Amino acid sequence: MIDSERLAGRLDALRARLDRDLEVVRGLRALDERSTLVGGLLDDVDRQLQRSRSAIVVVVAGPTGSGKSTLVNALAGETVTTEGVDRPTTSAPTIVAPSDADLAPLLDGLFGPPPVVVRRSGRDLGFASHAVLVDAPDVNSVAVDHRAQVQSLVERADVVIACLHRQSLVEASTAAFLERFRGLRRVLWVLGRGDELVGEARAALEAQLAEVSGADADDRFTLSAARAQEGGEPGFDALVARLDRLVGAEGALGVRCHNAVGAAARIAEVATAVRDEAAPTLDAVVTDLRAGLDALVDGVVAELDVRLGLRATPIAGMLLCEAGRRWDGPGGWVLRTGSWATIGTGVGLALARRAPVAAAGAAVAGAAVGAAKRGMEQRAMADSAGLLPEPGELEAGWREHLTGARRAADLLALDRDTLAFPDPAAVEEALDAAAREGWQRLLDRDLPLVAERMAPAWMRWALDAPIYALGVWVLWKVVSGFFVEDYAGLDFLLNAALIAIAALWLVRAIVSLFARARAAKLVATVRTHIRGSLEQNASELVARVEERCGVQRRGLEGLVRLEERWRDALHG
Repeated sequence: MIDSERLAGRLDALRARLDRDLEVVRGLRALDERSTLVGGLLDDVDRQLQRSRSAIVVVVAGPTGSGKSTLVNALAGETVTTEGVDRPTTSAPTIVAPSDADLAPLLDGLFGPPPVVVRRSGRDLGFASHAVLVDAPDVNSVAVDHRAQVQSLVERADVVIACLHRQSLVEASTAAFLERFRGLRRVLWVLGRGDELVGEARAALEAQLAEVSGADADDRFTLSAARAQEGGEPGFDALVARLDRLVGAEGALGVRCHNAVGAAARIAEVATAVRDEAAPTLDAVVTDLRAGLDALVDGVVAELDVRLGLRATPIAGMLLCEAGRRWDGPGGWVLRTGSWATIGTGVGLALARRAPVAAAGAAVAGAAVGAAKRGMEQRAMADSAGLLPEPGELEAGWREHLTGARRAADLLALDRDTLAFPDPAAVEEALDAAAREGWQRLLDRDLPLVAERMAPAWMRWALDAPIYALGVWVLWKVVSGFFVEDYAGLDFLLNAALIAIAALWLVRAIVSLFARARAAKLVATVRTHIRGSLEQNASELVARVEERCGVQRRGLEGLVRLEERWRDALHG
């Protein structure tokens, strides 16, 4: 058996760990509904911590007329409290204590009128030499203050002697009072006024006491306190011997270990009830949240399909531009500059001879319109903005699809944050992050890769060859005309340029066909990637809640095993 200092240390450590374990599950509604009960049990543990180094306290409690005061006088070996026939006789508790006993833990904050304190010293008093003996008022007194004071005394006790008589065995108020402290205190059950019981009546009442108390035979006694004062009462002698064992140095530690384990057992009972009540809801929160987010993702993906479809044409334009950056020939130029610049150049060439200024303006205007159009498309396509529904629509979807999960979370916890339950902002952020990731992958990886493969080298040479041939022919005509004085002339050059522009337009049209086909595949690819990211991010939200529910479940399971853990620590 451990000594008192080690017991106090272990109780301190167990109490600190209990606080940590309770903190884990404190946000559960089922536990909050039992907070008064749990708080009372924790207060009881704290009182045991305060008393762990002080003298053991024995409280004699029971209904009126059960012979409590007579028993206390017999245990004290002299008259220390008033005996009588008036009911109730004891209106204020009498405390019999060794002269060196520290009564502060017992008296501080004690409810009711001040007790009468009798100090004893100078002779061998048996167990009373190192224990505090208390004669408490009646538990069934018509005076409500009496019952409250008895409760306050029993809360400060280590051992309770429940003194009963034959009528009180079936008295509901007495049974309810004593039941409150069953397991929390070492209780010795005394059937008093035994000199009035004989034969079958005595045997029947003793059997009834065994049934009512549920105590072992070592903790049940039938005796006459009045006869004990005269000496030679076997039942009383057995009670004194039991008290001697309980309040001795080792026995007192055992009593306090028993009471501490009893408090742990009561808390474990509460935790078991909370676990059984919360378990289905813990499962429902995760299941309903997963189903709700899946439905929300399906709705978001349906809207995403529509919005990605609207971006198919700009994606094709981006592909043409990307392909043009990788194409060094004239075909690459027309892909980079765009159709408006090509048209403007063609119009300018057509007007060059008759209206040079207008021709230049048409070319510049075409280039400017093309550049502006490309700039707007690039800004519009630079990020994922607009791919997902508006925040208000997402919140409406959150409310619609997560109704069951929210209801389960509210039934389970005082605050959804206890379960890391995602609010609309968290869901929106998770979905937006998925859209950003999928769209950025398109811009940084998929689109450049497709653009690289869209116009292979053989295709670029095949489409550029006619333009190069036209250029070589025009150059030959110009050079040969210079030497033979048969100049090509401006009309020839303009017509050649128009033919080149028309050829380049045809090149762009051919590549555009490939770009549209590839853009459709890119839309399907980005849809798949974004959907995958949406599902993954939704799963992460569910995983957070599932992990937090697991923490709550494990915390409850730890509290359910509290009695076992405390028993091992205090008795092991």
